[in-house]
Order: sequence, then structure tokens, then C-alpha cells
Amino acid sequence: MAISLIKLMRYIIIKIFMPIFILAFAAYLARWLHIFRAVIFPYPHEIIAAGIKSLTTPLAMSALGITLRRLLVVFTVSSGIGVVMAFLFHQFRLLEEIFSLPVDVVRSIPVVTLFPLFITLWGFTEVTFLAVPVVLTSVIMYIHLSAGLKDVAEMRYSLMLRWEASRSQIILHLLLPSIAPHLFTGLRICVSLQLILLLVAEMFLGAKNGLGTLIYDYQTILDYDKMYFFILLSGILGWVINVVIEYLQKRIVYWQAYQAINGKE
Repeated sequence: MAISLIKLMRYIIIKIFMPIFILAFAAYLARWLHIFRAVIFPYPHEIIAAGIKSLTTPLAMSALGITLRRLLVVFTVSSGIGVVMAFLFHQFRLLEEIFSLPVDVVRSIPVVTLFPLFITLWGFTEVTFLAVPVVLTSVIMYIHLSAGLKDVAEMRYSLMLRWEASRSQIILHLLLPSIAPHLFTGLRICVSLQLILLLVAEMFLGAKNGLGTLIYDYQTILDYDKMYFFILLSGILGWVINVVIEYLQKRIVYWQAYQAINGKE
């Protein structure tokens, strides 16, 4: 118990307090040295005070809720598409051969170039805000899961077939445990990209509400302290989501820790 408490305190001090202290010190130092003009670079305590005050307003709560709702939709849809593609292509190798080139092409397209395409197709609508992150992260999720399926030991697969296991049993007891680490790694990468792309879309594609819209509006009206606060809030939001996914990974894919200790893949 004492060892766990010490580890927790060490984690909090090194991972949370030290980075905050260093960033705050750098911000105060930049202000004291007049590296930036005072009007565009408030003190950290001014940013926090103004941000907390504005965070309790209906406008800010609504913007945060809308962005989280969009992120949940994108996260769910892209994860589902990636999982279906990975299992479908694994079961039917001809499909993988046919679609491997289109998937590589889509993955190689600079993501910002997709915005004009979807604006042309659907205009400045909710579909456009969601389509770009869904397309990009679905492909990324598929690639991670496909790598996991290819790593399934052939000996284990042959043994399951020798035991006359059904397809559902093979998926449940062999394939899913094998791809679980790849799944969570893909989720952590994708959710960060999804949040970035959603904020960009909200800022520059005319979204009526959202965290990105709020940041852009505060910059437009020169309300810089609130702008900085919500930029920091978006970073904290992404970090919290990643921490939650990492925690779930450790709880669900519990055998991964034992494999790491024993030096196994």
C-alpha cells in the first residue's frame, strides 16, 4: 500500500506538477522579458481566472458538449469501420488484394485536401465536419488491426482448426485477444487526430458552435486570455481521453503486462 502511494505521488509530481511548473515559469519569464506584448500574452493567472469564469457560461458548456458529441460520433463510426474492414479483409484475402491500393492512396492523401472535396459534396454541414476525421482515422484503425491479425501465430490458428473450432470461437478466443493491444494503440492515435481535425473544421468551416468555434471567436474579438484558456482546455481534453483509453487497455488487455515482463510478444 505504501509503495503504491509513493508511486502515485511520484507520478503526480513528475508527470503533472513538474510540466505545469515549467510551462508556467516559461510563460512568466516571457512576460517579464517582454518577449511578447502584454496585450496578446496575458499572465498565466489571468488566463486561468478569465477561463474558469467563462467556462461556467452556457455558451462555453454548449460548445464543449457539442465538440464532445461530435468526437464520440467520429470515434464510434471510424472504430466500427476499421474493425469491420480488418476482419472482412482477413477472412477474404481477395478483397484485401483488391482494396490494398485504394487504402494506401487514401492514407497518403494530405488530409486538408479532403475538406474542399467534402464541402463540394455536402456543403458547410455537420456531415462535412465529421467526414474528414472518419475517413482518415478509419484507415488508420484498419492498418493497426490488420497488423494485429497478421501477427496471430499460425500454430495457434492451426490448433484451433484441428480442434474443429467454429469461426465465431476462433474470432472470440484467438483473433480478438490477439488484436486487442493493436486496437487500443489505434484508438489512442485516432482519438488525438479526430480531436485535432474536429477543432480545425469547427474553426475554419463555419461551424455555428463547438470548442474550435469558441477559440476562433475569442481570437477574432481579441479576447486572448480566454482564447489561451480554451486552447489549453482542448489539450487537457485530449490528454484525459488518452489516459482513460490507456487505463482501459491495462484493465482489459491485462496479459500484455505479463508478456512484457516475460519478454514475449
